[in-house]
Amino acid sequence: PLDYTLTEADREEFDRMLEACRSLTIQGTDGDAIDKAWEALEDHYYHVSTQAQIAYILYCWDQSDEALSDAYLFASEMASELYADYMALCQEIDTSDSPYRDEFFSDWTEEEIAEMRTYSAALSELYDANDRILVEFRELDDEEFDNRSAELYYQTVLNNNRIATLNG
Repeated sequence: PLDYTLTEADREEFDRMLEACRSLTIQGTDGDAIDKAWEALEDHYYHVSTQAQIAYILYCWDQSDEALSDAYLFASEMASELYADYMALCQEIDTSDSPYRDEFFSDWTEEEIAEMRTYSAALSELYDANDRILVEFRELDDEEFDNRSAELYYQTVLNNNRIATLNG
């Protein structure tokens, strides 16, 4: 069985690790400590991402279970927020005077750097809104479907157009 274990403590741990990465990277004097801190942060992010995938699979297994839909939305939102926080820190490093700045981005492609520079937390918010719409859509009964499905579809289209605009 898939074990879903994500809690708010995972968010708090990520925040602690992100701050350690920020401090070490902006200071930029201890390459080994920086690399170790980022590796730990990325491992933790992959844990959260995996938990979000597990929550989605469990939700798809039984979409009538409110606890599973709540867990899916919680996990999805957390993964999006963590990614937005990660990208914000990368943007901060990119514009900093850190002596480690060039080393930090040394294995990034030009495309990855361009994506990072244009990334906005608004993207994460739109992806989360689409997840909430998906859950709401799947919970519609027959009468609600007739009354609300077009509205939900339209909102998803608007969100996707905003996502496309933000992605250039």
